[in-house]
Amino acid sequence: MVTHYNIIANDLQYDAFLPHFEDGNETLLGYMPFYHVAGLMTTGPVRGVLHGFTLVILTNPQLDDIINAIVKYGVSSFTGAPSIFEMLKDYEKTSLVEWKKFKVIISAADALHAATAGDWTARTGSVIHEHYGQTELTAAVMGNPVGARKIGSIGVPICSTRAAILDLEKSQILPQGNWGNLRCQAPK
Repeated sequence: MVTHYNIIANDLQYDAFLPHFEDGNETLLGYMPFYHVAGLMTTGPVRGVLHGFTLVILTNPQLDDIINAIVKYGVSSFTGAPSIFEMLKDYEKTSLVEWKKFKVIISAADALHAATAGDWTARTGSVIHEHYGQTELTAAVMGNPVGARKIGSIGVPICSTRAAILDLEKSQILPQGNWGNLRCQAPK
């Protein structure tokens, strides 16, 4: 069960992992559904209310709506599933946005293909940082720190999150570099 404590703890973890945000001085674009943990926590009402961020909410977003809102309202970070970056990298109006000015650009909710990341950087001059989260763990679990991106990696655990790769058949933690099941524990 996700508790209020989990939500506050995850927000504090996110602040420590991405210290670039200033209370009262950011603008977030809430275009992902608020029933999805990324829409609720990362780009939506939770961080907006807790930090006094301006929220620009799009209830039925199209690519033009997203681009226009970013330009009009001075959105300071951008988070999306890999599919939005795949669409935007080839969209003619993407160049209207100064993507290099964003504090961070995050891809989550699915694996980001290396070709999409490469094409995005070639088109915009900015980099996408992959992150990983789970609704069961409130939201953010792991991520690529700003300036330390590794394509194809979900990054490192955010502060106070424990993570290990397990061999479920043997119920043991595997050494680095092995394949297995990801097990995470966030603050309780």
